[in-house]
Amino acid sequence: MDNPEKFIDIPGKTWSKQKEILRSVLENQVTLVPSANATGKSEIAARIAWCFLFIYGPHAEVVTTAKTFDMLKNVTWTRIRDVYKHVKHLFPNDKINLVEFYPDPENEPKWYMVGLNPKIEGTEATGFQGHHTKHVLFIIDEGVNVSPAIIAATEGGLLAGKSKLLMIYNPTIKGTAFHMEKQKGNNVIKITAWDLFNSPEYKEDSEHFNELVSPEGVQLLIDKYGRDHPLVRSRVDAEYPAEDENSAVSYSKFEICRLNHENMQDKYKDVIWERVIFSWDVASKGNDSNTLGRLRIGYYYEDGKKIPINHYKLMKDWQGLANENIGIVHQAIVDETKKEEYVYTRKNRGLPENDYFYEDPGEEQIVAKFALIIDSVGVGDFAEPFMRNAMPALEIIGFMGGGGSEKDIKIEYYEEIPILNNTTEAWFYTGKLVDGVKSDIWGILCIECDDRTVEEVTTRKMEVGMKKKEPFVYFIEPKEKFKERNSGKSPDRGDAFVMSVYAKFKSGANFLPAFFGD
Repeated sequence: MDNPEKFIDIPGKTWSKQKEILRSVLENQVTLVPSANATGKSEIAARIAWCFLFIYGPHAEVVTTAKTFDMLKNVTWTRIRDVYKHVKHLFPNDKINLVEFYPDPENEPKWYMVGLNPKIEGTEATGFQGHHTKHVLFIIDEGVNVSPAIIAATEGGLLAGKSKLLMIYNPTIKGTAFHMEKQKGNNVIKITAWDLFNSPEYKEDSEHFNELVSPEGVQLLIDKYGRDHPLVRSRVDAEYPAEDENSAVSYSKFEICRLNHENMQDKYKDVIWERVIFSWDVASKGNDSNTLGRLRIGYYYEDGKKIPINHYKLMKDWQGLANENIGIVHQAIVDETKKEEYVYTRKNRGLPENDYFYEDPGEEQIVAKFALIIDSVGVGDFAEPFMRNAMPALEIIGFMGGGGSEKDIKIEYYEEIPILNNTTEAWFYTGKLVDGVKSDIWGILCIECDDRTVEEVTTRKMEVGMKKKEPFVYFIEPKEKFKERNSGKSPDRGDAFVMSVYAKFKSGANFLPAFFGD
C-alpha cells in the first residue's frame, strides 16, 4: 500500500485533523500536538506508528513512551494492539507482546516497534538512547511535561537519517512541551473540541465518532466550571490556562503535583512513611459534604541520598448523618493503620545504620505515626471530642479556621508576613508547598485527586488589605464569597487538602525551626 492516508483508514474512518497529523509526521522532523481531551490523538498516534513501520519496512524503528509504564501499557499500547488486529495481515511473520512488536524477528531483528519508560539518571535517559536506524519515529504520549532527559535522548536520535518525533498532550501546564512549541522548525497542530465538531467528517457522520468528545459533554463541563475556567480552556480549547495572580494556589503548579503522583507512584513502595495525617472536613448543612483526605509524609533513598516526599490522596467524599459520619471516619482510619506498608524493618527497607528514624540503633521495627485534623467549627465541634474518645491513641488536632492571636499573626520561620487567621496561614503554607518551595527540606508533593479538588484549591483567592490595624495583611477570601462565585458549592475537598498541609507544619510532631530554618 503506497497511500499513507488510506493506510490509517484501514481500522476505520479518520477525521481531518488526524490526517493533518499524519502529513506533518511525514513532512516534518518534529510534530507537536496540543489537544483537547478525547479528540482521537492517541488513536491516530497508534495508526501512524503502524503506517510508519510498514511504509519504511526493515529500515524503520518506532519508539514509544509515556508518563508512566502503566500508561504506556494500558493506554498507548492498548491502542497499538487494537490497531494491530486490522493490519496484522500486512506483517505475516510478526511477533507481538505487551509493548514490543517485531514484523520479522528472524530475518530483520532491527525492524521493530517498542514501548519504553526509561529510568532518568540525572540529565540522561540512557534506556532511550541508541536508536539510529535510517527511519526512526519517536512517539511521546501525554508529553506536556516530559523529562528534558527524554527530549535530549530523542534529539540525539533525530540526528540520524530521517528520524521523526511526534508528541501529543493536553496543554494543562507550561512545561517542556510549551517551550518546544516556541522552537523554530517544530510544527504545531492544535486541536480543539470545536475543530472536531466543525469537521466535514463529524458533520457527515457524528455517530462514527461517538467514542470521542461530544458537544453535550463539553456543555456539561462548561456548566460545571464556567466558560473561562482553566480546566475548560485546556480540555476543550487546547489552550494553556492563564494563571490568576490572586489565586492562593497556582493552577499550573498544582497540576505538576498531580503529574508528580503519576511519575512517582512506583516509588511509594520504597518510602518510609514517618507520619500519616488524616483530614476530615465535617459537613455542616445544605449541600456540604464530608470529605476525608490523607497526607503521608516520608522519605526514600536514591543513590545513597535521602529524598523527602509527601503524598496526598482524596480518600472519601460523602453525605450522611452525624453519628454515621463518625463511624465512617473511624473505620477508614482503622483500615489504613492496619496496612503493612506502615511497618518497617531494616531488612524490608534496606535502611542504613545511621538512618535517624531508628533512635535506638538496636531497634528492628518501627511504625508510622498517625494523626487526624478536624474542622472544629460548627458541626465539627462535636466530632472532635467523639474522635478523641473513640481513638485515644491517635493525635487529634482541632482546626479553628478563624483562630489566631496577635502574637501568632506573623509567620516567624519563613517571612515576616502578617497573616489574618489560621485559615489564611493554612492556605499560605499550601501555596508554598505546591510551589515546590524548599522541596529539599519539605519534600516534593504528589497529589492524587479529582478535578473538583483542583477547582476548589486553585480558584480560592488570597487578598491583601487593612486588617487588625495592620495596613498590609494577607487573608483568604471568606468561604461564603467562594460559594457565591461557584453556584453555592462548598469547597469541602479543597478544605480537607489544605487542613492536611496545615497539620504537616503545625502539629506537635513537627518542629517548625527545622522546617523553616536554613
